[in-house]
Amino acid sequence: MNATYIILIAVAAVLLIVLIMWIISKLKGKVEIQLEKLSFSSGEDITGKVILKLKKPVESKALYVQIIGENKTTPYNRTSPGMSRSSNTNRIYEFRQNISGQKLYPAGESYYDFKLKAPSISSSRNISINFKNPLQTLQGNNSVVNWYIIAGLDIPGIDISKRMNIQVA
Repeated sequence: MNATYIILIAVAAVLLIVLIMWIISKLKGKVEIQLEKLSFSSGEDITGKVILKLKKPVESKALYVQIIGENKTTPYNRTSPGMSRSSNTNRIYEFRQNISGQKLYPAGESYYDFKLKAPSISSSRNISINFKNPLQTLQGNNSVVNWYIIAGLDIPGIDISKRMNIQVA
């Protein structure tokens, strides 16, 4: 067997494992997030609900919400069309809060309220959120900060979670 076939088999095996894990997580149920709005000012309260829709009772370590900010930098390339551009993503902010602790979560639909603070710009390493950093522009880089909320049920084995994009300015 040559190396190409081995690589193809390995990639297929990884994809199959990912598919199986996704199916198993969907068999347990799902998590939904409801927010009052999707755009927040620095330091503003983010309020909403986490909705658990479980197919059967599930023993879990915790139900949590998390806010994450990631800075994605993509260099401007003056290359020919079709040439690839690499990008770099750095997590600049992360805060996790448990809504409920370890317990048996019941089957069916359950609602859990939460409240988080939108990060202040100073707590996210002073990265400009809506505007390109002039120094990065001179260096030929495009920088964007993406913010999102994750709600999840921490289950031994495979967690179930939901991710929702938000804006923080």
